[in-house]
Amino acid sequence: MRDETLDRRINQIMTKLQLLSEADSASIVANDGGNKKPDSSPPPGARPDRAVDQPPPKDRSLFEWYSWHFAQANDDSRRRLLCYLAERDYANYHQRRPQPRGKTGPEDESQSMKRIVEWYEGVSALEVAVLEGTSLQHVQKARRVHKRQAVNGLPQSEWAGWDDTQRAIAVTNRANAGQSQ
Repeated sequence: MRDETLDRRINQIMTKLQLLSEADSASIVANDGGNKKPDSSPPPGARPDRAVDQPPPKDRSLFEWYSWHFAQANDDSRRRLLCYLAERDYANYHQRRPQPRGKTGPEDESQSMKRIVEWYEGVSALEVAVLEGTSLQHVQKARRVHKRQAVNGLPQSEWAGWDDTQRAIAVTNRANAGQSQ
C-alpha cells in the first residue's frame, strides 16, 4: 500500500521542479486524457545521446533527473529519500545553481572539490556523493584537501593540523597547567 501523503509531497515537489525545468516540452510527461495515439516514442527524459538505463544529467534539468529516479524507485523508503532530496534541491536551486561539469582536467576536479566544500558544509559525505553523482572517496578527499572533517564537511579543530610533536607539547603544557584530557 502506497503512502498517500508521500505521493502528495512528491507531486508537489515535481510540479515545482517542472516549473524550474529547462528541458524542452517534448520530454515533459503530459496527461492528455488518452487522446494521443500510441507510438514508439522513448520514455520520459530519454534522449538519443544517452542510454535509457542512465539518468539524465542533473545539471541540465532537476525535473528530468528526479523523474527518472522516481520511476526507478520501488519502495517507499527510497521514494521518501528522493522526495527529501528533491525538496532540498528545490530550496537551494537559486542560491547554488549547478554549473555544467565535464570531467576533462584538473581544473574541473578542483572546481568540483570547491563546490563540495562550499555547498555541503554540515551534510553527510554519503548524501553529498548521491547529490553530486560522485564517489564517497571523492567527497572525503575534497574535504580533507580543504582542511574539513571528511564525514560532515565542518572545519577541523585547530589541533587536527598539528604534527605529533606539536600535539605532545600542547598536551604537556595543558597537563602542567592542571588540565586533564
